Amino acid sequence: MVDRFHQRMGQDHRPDEASRRLMVEAMRNNDADPAYIYAFEQTGLLVFQETMHLVPEEDMASWSAAYEEYARLHPTED
Repeated sequence: MVDRFHQRMGQDHRPDEASRRLMVEAMRNNDADPAYIYAFEQTGLLVFQETMHLVPEEDMASWSAAYEEYARLHPTED
């Protein structure tokens, strides 16, 4: 996914800090899974069940690792 953006735009896609903060705030305001928010904060990837098959394997592995890390760090939260 990032490689396709780079090929088209000639640069890596990285949300700017203000956009990231707005995304995190919106997710929290809508009661998103805290592990999902953490994974976004760690990787910059928004992953949806409907589109996760489009995410490159390496990026998906990073996102999954961050999601699982949150679960390990917060074992009592659902």
